[in-house]
Amino acid sequence: MHALLRYNFSNVLWECFFDAYCRSTSLTEDDNMKTLWQQVEIALAGFFPDSTWIVTPFNDPIAKSIEEYQAFLRSLGYQKVRNQHT
Repeated sequence: MHALLRYNFSNVLWECFFDAYCRSTSLTEDDNMKTLWQQVEIALAGFFPDSTWIVTPFNDPIAKSIEEYQAFLRSLGYQKVRNQHT
């Protein structure tokens, strides 16, 4: 008997931001930050074409709050990942 294994290849986007002196507004309103993230996503897809996911931490100290950071991620299409080990 042969087992069919399905692998999800993921990239982890750990940090991607401009230094504080380059940011003048909240993350959710900062078009430059959105563009930066989108371009890094495109680069990751080019470097790792077999990847099916990009994941990132749920919080980052550059944001004023967890809620602001999560709203920023949602504005880019990120969703909470559920446990895939079932």
